[in-house]
Amino acid sequence: MIGMDFFYADQGVQCPSDEDNVRAIAGLIDAGFVERILLSQDVFLKMMPTRHVGFGYAYLLRHFVPRLIRHGVGEQVVRTMLEGSPRRVFWSGES
Repeated sequence: MIGMDFFYADQGVQCPSDEDNVRAIAGLIDAGFVERILLSQDVFLKMMPTRHVGFGYAYLLRHFVPRLIRHGVGEQVVRTMLEGSPRRVFWSGES
């Protein structure tokens, strides 16, 4: 999950780093899946908002998207993942 660089000691599991996530997303884009990628994040633990020294609600836009762009993902591709994909998923076209 994006922005979830946590180690879960009880399960012995490390979440993928954002670098790992960027490489995976770039691979999916290269494979032609950009229209099926919807970027999102969650803030579900008390320690995750910025007031508790977490990444906060804006992490995806402030930190992760610039990392994608630094890795060569074009701004139009990012726009597709942030705007086009949610529009296709959540808007049925019916009024």
